Amino acid sequence: MITLVVDAQNPERERVAQAAEILGRGGLVAFPTETVYGLGARGDLPGAMDRLRRAKERPPGEAFTLHIADPSQLPGGLLVSETALRLMERFWPGPLTLVLPQASGGTLGVRLPAHPVALALLRAAGGPVYATSANPRGALPPVSAEAVASGFGQVIDCLVDGGKAAIGQSSTVVRVEGEGWEILREGLLSREMVARAVARRILFVCTGNSCRSPMARALFELEAAKRLRVPVGDLPFHGLLAESAGTSAVPLGGASPWAGRIVRERGGDLSRHVPAPLTVEMLERCDEIYAMSRFHVERIRSMSKRAGKIVRLLAEEGTEMA
Repeated sequence: MITLVVDAQNPERERVAQAAEILGRGGLVAFPTETVYGLGARGDLPGAMDRLRRAKERPPGEAFTLHIADPSQLPGGLLVSETALRLMERFWPGPLTLVLPQASGGTLGVRLPAHPVALALLRAAGGPVYATSANPRGALPPVSAEAVASGFGQVIDCLVDGGKAAIGQSSTVVRVEGEGWEILREGLLSREMVARAVARRILFVCTGNSCRSPMARALFELEAAKRLRVPVGDLPFHGLLAESAGTSAVPLGGASPWAGRIVRERGGDLSRHVPAPLTVEMLERCDEIYAMSRFHVERIRSMSKRAGKIVRLLAEEGTEMA
């Protein structure tokens, strides 16, 4: 086994090229990611994949994960839904493995790691790299090169030592088919984080975010929860996430007393509301935006061209009150 010690943030090009050459010869290469160390082989070299399968004691039907350095490397034939795209935009590069359906049948796991060494190796590989955690079957995934060497030193051809893995636990695995999703393995990314990322985001906007927009958000949540027959807190798990913000909001204080009373009378709660200033980022991650007045509509359009296409006036009689 060859050990190549590289700088975790600025991996030396010649050492990465050496590891890529070993992959190209059908070798097995262990390399760091932000989660744990992976063990990879070139997917277009059947002999290499057979070696990887034997090393991991994997049965023939158990697949490996395709690792890519850029979304443009996603293979043709993958059925990538809007939900999958949302997860890619939110968590890639990062500790997320997506299991996606293929047009030809079956599924494929894909991951885009957030580690300079892994990305450099994947770019230099010269072909698709399929990988799994670099540990013997039944052992804990390794977080250091030393752990890889002690468990797999006699099996692999090259160990790229980029120091300790920052996260230290395996990626979250999410299967996505159409707009439906299911967590197959929970890692750093929790079920709630995934749900919030894929939910349809609806934003209500007023001026100070102390009365009208938080009240609109709360009443919307109450009605949506009633129709779906779920608690308000479970709405993200059913594809809905409502927010509110103000064009001149200051993050101090809370909801106005009368807004809180109206919402409370209908079974809602604004006691924990804190006014949120409207930002471009907030606008551009939304799917629908409802403004309280024409002034707010124009303000939103001036902040973001994208948001300007999806903003609506909540009511034609909307006033210019604060």
